[in-house]
Amino acid sequence: MIVGVSAVGLFLGAPLLVFSFSVFFKPLVLNFHASRAAVSFAFSLQNSVGALWIPLSGMLIDRLGAKRVIIWMTLFYGLILTSALWVGSSIWQLYLFFSLAGIGLSGGPSPVPYGAVISHWFNRRRGLALGLSMLDIGVGSVVAPILAQRLITIFGWRITYAVFGIAVLLVPLPIATALLQNDPAQRGLQPDGDETAPDSLLSKQDKQGMTWREIWHSPVFWMLICIFSLVGTCVHGAILHMSAIFTDRGVSAEHAAMAASR
Repeated sequence: MIVGVSAVGLFLGAPLLVFSFSVFFKPLVLNFHASRAAVSFAFSLQNSVGALWIPLSGMLIDRLGAKRVIIWMTLFYGLILTSALWVGSSIWQLYLFFSLAGIGLSGGPSPVPYGAVISHWFNRRRGLALGLSMLDIGVGSVVAPILAQRLITIFGWRITYAVFGIAVLLVPLPIATALLQNDPAQRGLQPDGDETAPDSLLSKQDKQGMTWREIWHSPVFWMLICIFSLVGTCVHGAILHMSAIFTDRGVSAEHAAMAASR
């Protein structure tokens, strides 16, 4: 159940804002009479602000629990997407919209808070549980661009984002509120469904992990930062312009959206 709830939340997370941005790109350029570089900067702002928010999100999870953070930030994320109806024609309003949406996405329907929940519920099969929950990000990245393109063609980009926001408010928010739990102990359970707590070979001190000072001075930590940053730059750089590149070469918007979804 926890994996299913997490999958639903992640399905309506990054795919709506990140992986579908490509099909919103040209409508935004036309609507704001701006250059492609100016509209691309909105996407960069979303990623940058979201990245800066993630450490704070981790602190809130440690202090308040992942469920509370997920609920409030998912609510915020859905409301921000819905607020696209009131975004005017000034480019700074687009920047503000995507900056706030980046905060809502990184703090709520993202792998960090849901991953914290799953890590509490699973020990032996934690990798499988994380993989199954993250699977819906991939499924959403296939579905969202195609759906977004159809909605944009009929209603325009503002209503499309509003529809996405309403979907977030009506589907993952109530499901997470009703079914998500931070820890199996809240339901009288143990991780992996064990009836009793398994004997651990690690001492309590070993389980606490590294201190922040140790992490900050760890070469492995900075290597991981570089790896994930470079991978994110390559993936997002390609996704951002893919649909526009295809339509520039005469491909229909529908087929370009299908290509972007793959």
